Amino acid sequence: MNVSEIIGHFGKLTGIDPSSYRIEFARKKFGEDSTGSVRFFVGQVEDLIAVPDNSINHSYFCSSFHWVDDKKTALNEIYRVR
Repeated sequence: MNVSEIIGHFGKLTGIDPSSYRIEFARKKFGEDSTGSVRFFVGQVEDLIAVPDNSINHSYFCSSFHWVDDKKTALNEIYRVR
């Protein structure tokens, strides 16, 4: 699947997961591009330091919020980047 084609010329996708295995899987399955429009990071939702303020339009959790230890901090970080 070519994610760049789905998100379009001006779209961007940022994937974050605490598991380096899952990030590597996403990179292999979806790819990253040299423009930075598709990128994946190993990280925690409670600390999205790699994501600038107000740089995300939508966020999506896939069956994972119950695993987050500090839900309040996680939600504050999501709010910060949106």
